[in-house]
Amino acid sequence: MRLALLILLVATVFGGLGLCAFSLGDGGVRHAMETASPQAVDVKVAGVVNAENFATFDRIVREQAIWALGGEPRHMTTLLRSDGYAMPGQENVRYRPPERLRFDSFDGFQQHARLVSGSWPRSRTEPIEATISQAAASYTGLKTGQVFTTVGRIDAKPVKVRITGVFVPEDPRGPRWADDPMFGPGVQRDGYTTYGPLMVNQATFLDHFATTVDATWTITPDLRGLSLGRLREAATRLAGLRERFQASGCPDCAPFSALPETLARQEAGASAARWTVLSLTAALALALVLLPSPGQRKPHPGTAVLVACCAIVAPFAARPLFILAGALPWWPASGLRPPPPGLDAGSLLPAMAMGLLAAVLLLVEVKVPRPGTAAIAAVVAVTAAVVAAGGAATWRTSQVDQATHLTGAELRLTGPAAGGEPDVLGRGTAFAALPGVTAAVAGHRDRTDVDLRRSTLLGIDADHLADVMRLGSGLSDRSVTQMAAAMAAGRPRIGALPLPGTPRTLTVETVAPAGPPRLRVVLSDALGVWHHLPVAPLSEGTTKADVDLAGLAGPGSKIAYPLAVRGFLADSIDDSPHVVTVTALRADGREVALPEDQRWSEGAQDGTGLFSLKVNAAVAVVRPVPVDASPDRPLPIVLTPELATSAKLSTGETGFLALGRQRVQVQLAGVVEHMPGIPLDEPGALVDLPSLQAWNLALARPPLPATDWWLAGDVSGVRAAVAGSGWDVTVIDPRNLMAVPPGLLPEALALVLVTGFGLLLGASAGSRGRAWWSAGGLVLGLVLGTGLCNAVVPWLVSSWQGGTLALDVVPGLL
Repeated sequence: MRLALLILLVATVFGGLGLCAFSLGDGGVRHAMETASPQAVDVKVAGVVNAENFATFDRIVREQAIWALGGEPRHMTTLLRSDGYAMPGQENVRYRPPERLRFDSFDGFQQHARLVSGSWPRSRTEPIEATISQAAASYTGLKTGQVFTTVGRIDAKPVKVRITGVFVPEDPRGPRWADDPMFGPGVQRDGYTTYGPLMVNQATFLDHFATTVDATWTITPDLRGLSLGRLREAATRLAGLRERFQASGCPDCAPFSALPETLARQEAGASAARWTVLSLTAALALALVLLPSPGQRKPHPGTAVLVACCAIVAPFAARPLFILAGALPWWPASGLRPPPPGLDAGSLLPAMAMGLLAAVLLLVEVKVPRPGTAAIAAVVAVTAAVVAAGGAATWRTSQVDQATHLTGAELRLTGPAAGGEPDVLGRGTAFAALPGVTAAVAGHRDRTDVDLRRSTLLGIDADHLADVMRLGSGLSDRSVTQMAAAMAAGRPRIGALPLPGTPRTLTVETVAPAGPPRLRVVLSDALGVWHHLPVAPLSEGTTKADVDLAGLAGPGSKIAYPLAVRGFLADSIDDSPHVVTVTALRADGREVALPEDQRWSEGAQDGTGLFSLKVNAAVAVVRPVPVDASPDRPLPIVLTPELATSAKLSTGETGFLALGRQRVQVQLAGVVEHMPGIPLDEPGALVDLPSLQAWNLALARPPLPATDWWLAGDVSGVRAAVAGSGWDVTVIDPRNLMAVPPGLLPEALALVLVTGFGLLLGASAGSRGRAWWSAGGLVLGLVLGTGLCNAVVPWLVSSWQGGTLALDVVPGLL
């Protein structure tokens, strides 16, 4: 009975290892592909369509996508984007680039946004119906129920539009809208200033906006149940999809998909993991052979039947062991997971064979005529166990490092540029009050060209950067604290008109001509968030306009007082020159004036009042500035290496850099190999947010919205608190960014670890009183295992990731 149990145990262990190893083939790759993110497997097709050919092109794309993927997709959506349409009142502007509107149509858009007011648009109404994002509405002043006429900038055809509602997107900067730089902020500046998008139904779009416009089809394949062979066929067919489009009559249709690359990466990672498991299993088998005999010299007649039965049962007996391990409290904390359900023949038969082999090895008498056999077995077993433990720890450490790097902080929250709950000036107080949060710092994120390279621009207050940003070791020759100090030291003196107390209304008294320009006030709160509000309506002559401040927090949230006025912006909808004079400012009826050490950048034209804005063909700006303000200083900036090389700058040097379309003098405050908070393969730039806001406002641009909030502290309870709040907020959590290892690799490493030390105990029991042999084997095994961890485990972990770009892998045991 004792021998039977021993045989079953050994067969179960090796059968389980065989199950793990060979599940890393077809089954593991299929499971990884089925659970991959849509961005990793989606097929995108870009084309140019009009109302006449859209139906034909749409049919061709759908038919060829079904052919390439080998079946009906899980989801398929179409995004249509219009050309520019003139802002109402700017149809005849000649002396400056007019502002424009853009109309979009997206299938099922309503499922990914929430209405702030009004209703969703209907199809083919007169006037046509559209909804607008809260961010775009804040720039354009368009409101629910408003009717206006716009004119196409290309075909000059008028379109009458009614705004039926204002919406807030669920994740304006998520992967769904990654290709649309205007969707989150509501505005795009690239020679023209374009607002939007205004969303209409597809039928409406085709009737009124489908001149010659961009179309994007997104196809999410249904990979459930597909064999690895069919997955490879789909990847191969996708490579020839463009030629199929051309032959079918859609020459401009250009397909793009990460599916072939994802599949190749998963196969490479699974193959590396499979050979790792097989190598460790071979080491355990060697240790088993070197162990002293179990003691039975003459096989019992029923031994053969027992061995065969054990080999058959072993893989099935191993699976409950995995599930039992998965129920232990330490398992989720380690980042491991229970295996996927089901056993396939591709992994089951080899697992049985390995169980059979192990059972036979146990019964075979292996005599090595020298002492130390047990010690050698102990060395091999412990070495394998240490390598397995090192591999698991290193994978976990590597994934934590990368996930933390992509988050950039302990936790990051994103939301719409304007509107939503909490609203713009209420987010800081709401987020800082979340459980465990010790710091909540506003940040701005934008996709823009930096020296003609598409990059991510981050703006964070340098005074609080070190509180929240997490920078991996070895990524920069300067610490976050040192870079923050350099950025703060280069910050210009920025003027502000403080508003005393906790005002709910700002009254702006103006004198304006007939056909007055639009006027906006720029405010900031105590947490460094800048926002602009329209001062409306202005009329000819003297006007007292009240700006509502109380609503800026949103329901249930509080403004981070004190507030400060950072400036005023004015522009005109026509080419006529205008002068608007602001004669007084009052906060809750109390008149406010600049501190003595500041002045307005523009004085009043006739010597009366506070200041005047001269509006002609461009936006005018007036700002509070210190009386003894120093000349313009270089903008301190941190760059990734490719951008620093392009600008020919080294740390501490001053030079010029193109940010978007603006040439800027900068001083390099540091170089970071990979910028925290953005994907590893993207170039990035980091700027002190107050400096960036001041530079932006001096160019007469609206303030940059706080798109991100970077959190520090014990943030374990933040996700649950945000989920129960009903806020329009997306949580960027490192736990959700960690990749899972291939197939049953974690279970295999855990089994090798336990089995290795089990064989050590077996070696100790078989040493016949010479415990020092097994003790020496333990020490030597630990030394050899640690050495192998340093030498090969980082390479193995990189291989398990399929060669994807990653931070440097450091052995997790050391």
